[in-house]
Formats: sequence, structure tokens, C-alpha cells
Amino acid sequence: MCTNTNNKPLKAVPAQDNLKTPAGDAIAGVEFKIQKLNLDLTKNTDWMTLATLTPDDAKNRVAGPEATQTTDPNGEATFSDLDIGAYLVTETQAPAGVVKKAAPFIVTIPHPNGNNTWNYNVHVYPKNTVSAKPTKTLDDTNATKIGDSV
Repeated sequence: MCTNTNNKPLKAVPAQDNLKTPAGDAIAGVEFKIQKLNLDLTKNTDWMTLATLTPDDAKNRVAGPEATQTTDPNGEATFSDLDIGAYLVTETQAPAGVVKKAAPFIVTIPHPNGNNTWNYNVHVYPKNTVSAKPTKTLDDTNATKIGDSV
């Protein structure tokens, strides 16, 4: 059982609590890597460390094997059966058209909801910057042609 600093029991909540419909279009073929960090989420001191830990600093705290998943046609990648802990999430590959990958970030399992409840089925929504290749179209319907009066 997890407790907060007041030693009050915290309740787990269903996944729907942070399930959203993200803006933008889903992108298939984006690969994400997760790496567990050496933080013990049963200790308040490690939560305090986590509060100021940057993704760059987290790279020095990787404590276990990594896992990768690639997004499906709905833009979803699911990591199942994760242990309780903090994880560094990094986008490792993206399809053509992605000009800027999602920034690395840290996520915890469970995730505190801020109302003395915990979410053990966390959904995150990283964003990519996508740009289609430019296209050029020539419209010469009003162009001057040989034999036209100028």
C-alpha cells in the first residue's frame, strides 16, 4: 500500500482518469524506449529528487533493462506489466515527415493524481513536429506564349 506524507492510505484509480483525446493526427511507426530509473518511490526523498530531475540527468540513473515499442496506426504504443517506479521515456525513431521528435520525459508508475489517489494505468501524449514535403505546382494558364501580342 502506498501512503502520502500524512500516512493516509492512497487509492488506485482507473485508467480513464487521465485518458484524453489528443489533438493532432496519430503517427504510426514512432519508436519509444523506456528505461527504469534507480529511484525508490516508497521514499519521500526519492520523490523530492524526482521533482527536480531532468531527462538529461535521468540518463545517469538508469537502473535496468530497456524496452521499446512502436506506435500502431492509431499512434499508440503500450508498455505492459511495468514495475512500480520512475521511467525515462525517449523517442528513438520516427518515420519520414517528422522534423522534430518528442522531447524525452520522465513518467512514474503509479502517477499521483493530486487528490490523494494514484493512477496505475498512466497514459502520456508526447508530441512530434511533422512537416509534409513541399510541393510545387505550375499554373501557366495566363502565361504569355509564342505568337501572343505583348
